[in-house]
Amino acid sequence: MFTSSIMRIVFLFLSVFFISLSCRNFGHFWEDKKDTQGVISPPDTIPPSTPSAPSATTGGSTQINLTWTASTDNASMPSAILYEICQSTISGTCATFTVAFTTSAGATNFSATGLLSSTTYYYRIRAKDAAGNASMETTEFTATTSAAGVVNTPVFSPVAGTYSSAQAVAISSSTLGSTLCYTNDGSTPVCTLPTCSTGTLYTLPVSVSTTTTLKAIACKLGDSDSTLASGVFTIDTAPPTVVNVTSSTANGTWGMGQTISIQVTFSENVNVTGAPQLLLATGSPAVTPVNYTSGTGTNTLTFNYTTVSGNSSPDLDYTSTTALQLAGGNIQDAAGNNANLTLAAPGAATSLGANKNIAIDAVQAVVTGVTASNADGSYIAGQTINIQVNFSKSLTVSGTPQLLLATGTPATTPVNYGSGTGTSTLLFNYTVAAGNTAVDLDYANSTALSLAGGSINDTAGNPAVLTLPTPAALNSLGVNKNIVVDTGGLVLGAGISFTAITPTGLTVNWGAATDDITPQPSLMYKLVKDNSAPANINTVPLADAKAGADLLMNWTANTVNFMVSGLTAATTYHFAVLVKDAAGNMALYTPASQATSALPAYRLILIGSSSKIPQKYEYSTGTFIAMTALPYNAGSAGFNFKVNSGVYNGLQVMFYGGSSKHLETYDFISGTFTPRTDITWTIASNSLGIPLGSDRWLILRGSTLTDTLLFDPATGSISASTSLPAGKGTDFGANWIPITSGPQAGKILVVNGQNAKNTTLIDPSGPSYTNPFTLSTNVYYGGTACTIPTGANAGKTVYIHGGATGTGSINTSVFDPVAFTFNPGTSLPANAADGTLCFPIDSGPQAGNIMVLLGNSMASVILNTSTLTFTAGPSLPNTIFTGSHQFKLTAGPNIGKTFIILANATTNTAIFDPSVPSFSSGPPLPVAANYTCQSWDLP
Repeated sequence: MFTSSIMRIVFLFLSVFFISLSCRNFGHFWEDKKDTQGVISPPDTIPPSTPSAPSATTGGSTQINLTWTASTDNASMPSAILYEICQSTISGTCATFTVAFTTSAGATNFSATGLLSSTTYYYRIRAKDAAGNASMETTEFTATTSAAGVVNTPVFSPVAGTYSSAQAVAISSSTLGSTLCYTNDGSTPVCTLPTCSTGTLYTLPVSVSTTTTLKAIACKLGDSDSTLASGVFTIDTAPPTVVNVTSSTANGTWGMGQTISIQVTFSENVNVTGAPQLLLATGSPAVTPVNYTSGTGTNTLTFNYTTVSGNSSPDLDYTSTTALQLAGGNIQDAAGNNANLTLAAPGAATSLGANKNIAIDAVQAVVTGVTASNADGSYIAGQTINIQVNFSKSLTVSGTPQLLLATGTPATTPVNYGSGTGTSTLLFNYTVAAGNTAVDLDYANSTALSLAGGSINDTAGNPAVLTLPTPAALNSLGVNKNIVVDTGGLVLGAGISFTAITPTGLTVNWGAATDDITPQPSLMYKLVKDNSAPANINTVPLADAKAGADLLMNWTANTVNFMVSGLTAATTYHFAVLVKDAAGNMALYTPASQATSALPAYRLILIGSSSKIPQKYEYSTGTFIAMTALPYNAGSAGFNFKVNSGVYNGLQVMFYGGSSKHLETYDFISGTFTPRTDITWTIASNSLGIPLGSDRWLILRGSTLTDTLLFDPATGSISASTSLPAGKGTDFGANWIPITSGPQAGKILVVNGQNAKNTTLIDPSGPSYTNPFTLSTNVYYGGTACTIPTGANAGKTVYIHGGATGTGSINTSVFDPVAFTFNPGTSLPANAADGTLCFPIDSGPQAGNIMVLLGNSMASVILNTSTLTFTAGPSLPNTIFTGSHQFKLTAGPNIGKTFIILANATTNTAIFDPSVPSFSSGPPLPVAANYTCQSWDLP
């Protein structure tokens, strides 16, 4: 019962609940139906939720950025909700909410601007729905503005520069919200927000149609103004043009594989892209395109042309006025204007051909045949066969090329090049060696000619083609000649040794040779010497050819030593021994060298002019020793030379000058002077002795005399020779220059002096004379010449005109033997008067330069041999006069220094120390020196 009652009560409760629920639902339905039928709903009084997750971040010095999560509302959508913001600089103030900002509907962020820098701001936010219901405020949150900054500098686009057309220049600053002011008249813009007090407020790109300077500044509230931006916009519409074509390569002839650097100069700087080309006229092929190499950004473009085999041109030039081509590249100025590539006509002014004299010869020489100068027949060991390889053009040889001969035993023999450089025929001197055999001598094969580390080039530097005719074929050595090689079997004994060595002699010893046929006692020996180098006697032909004083013993049987006398003290000699069997086969002992013992060293000095007392300068003590008086006055402008052959062999020959008719010899062994037969002709002042080779000497008599004399060493006689051209005598500063290189090598150039500008070129083979140059300035007393020994100007001779030529005038000349020119040089800084001397400085800080002592003064100048310019040198201790003389000290306490006799009736001397450089007084002469000293070394 109890349970049933409970169940009835529960059922009754549930019934009432569901009936109530049904009535409520029906009521809502009715209310809804009323709304759709225009019945007014009750007002919305429910506020939206409080915005969540509010935050504030700094947005610079004048801005704070606020964010939050959107609120919700019972009636309004989120996009209809707006937000109110309270802002304060005091914490807690926004508890009493004062609206500072109201956002747009639906916003979830807001930027508060116009704030103070370095300031903390306090915020609360509330939401408000469409009915105006406001939510609760958020809790207070903060942010601090940053310190005031500097507005970023404006930039121009395009950047300032050079353009070929008008530009629309945009101006911007990376600082957001900044204001830009600019000027285009060179003035400085000034920003006074929100306008520009100076300049124009930037809104649109600025049009620039002429060269204009733009200046701009950016500003923003709360920040410092930017730095001033400035740029020059150059509008250039003129194209660059070619103004010159030349080459940095020296004038001359250039061969295969040489690079000729060509420069094309424009009227303004140009920029290059790609590889433009310059078309050159090169013979074969007719045209060579040369690619651009360098120069972009400058006004000069370089095109490097490398010559190839077959190229030739007597005067290199481009092909035509259109020879400069873009070839797919570009040549423009900085504004972008395309260059006008038209060139001057070839050969016209500013063309390559007009500016330079560059010849191209890249045509290679080829072998035309091989022969020998020897007669057909049989040749034995030690004999020389002179083989000639003929080419199609003249060649220059360096090093030691080789020709490989087929010689039986050994199978091949390499033969070194001997001579022929400068001609089209090269000589290979084959010395037959023991064991060599050949029925018909020929080379090994068509490649038997090799460089062996040397070179065979034509005058333009082109390597010759070395292929030979096939052996035994037409033009081969075997076809052209019938030379048989037949050798013997000599075996040399012990090598050369020396005993009994004295200042004037020694004994040469060697071991006896043996032979497979000739008995040892029948073998014959020859002993020879050479004063220069073992190379002059290191082959059988060279040693066998020795004669005269160099032939010490000539084919003597059964001899193994020989005593040599009459040698010079402290001198190295080179000796060779030949042995010969009965058949004529010869063998050479290895040459050996030996020096005689030394004697004290002296310098013999002839004082000159009226003096008869020669002096000996002793190197070891630096003092003078008087000698026996001369039979004649030494005279002015006399000269001397040593003779190594003929009746005066080994003697020094002296000419007495100064209207004298005397000559004399000096014997180095006895130390005595011997007068010789008076000559018929006067040797006047300013005479010159010119060596013609083989101990022959040409005597230019001096003064205004033009007839010359010839000294013959064989007889010691003097005879009249060909006269100089009229008016070309040697006087007043005359000098001579030996030509050792260039097209006139082996000849002698004489500067005639005579207060004139004359020169004479002497060909020793005649002798014969020409007058190649007229100097720019007269030659006077004190004229002197110094040849540059080293450096870029090596071989050139600087001639000082002497006299009293004015300071600042062109009073020097430069002789170039290779180019064969005699051009005006650099001015001296002071007068070069009587007694001027010059000599090379071979050590110390001025090594390689030339010292010049200016006559009639205590002054010196130094010639820089690289630049050919003069600077002041150290002062002399005394004045230098006419007749001055200098020589190098080769021994003693002042070794390496230069001794100078100051002359002109004085006893003064000076010593030049190159290590400083400086001059000091030297020991006084016992006899006053006057007018043209002479001297030579004594053993």
